[in-house]
Amino acid sequence: PGFTVGLDGPLNELKMRLLKDEVSVSVVTVTGSGGSGKSTLAKRFCWDDQVKGMILFMNFASLSI
Repeated sequence: PGFTVGLDGPLNELKMRLLKDEVSVSVVTVTGSGGSGKSTLAKRFCWDDQVKGMILFMNFASLSI
């Protein structure tokens, strides 16, 4: 969606952690309850202008217990 509510903070924190020059990150796990915005956050992150072209692979998996 072009407009989301409540994800600016988590998006900025994710970008800050992953875009630090001194940090080399190969895997990031986003967790939360169903409907909390994990997939939307990941999509917004991948389409962010500062991040585009840096993501090589993203896997969305669902686990039901």
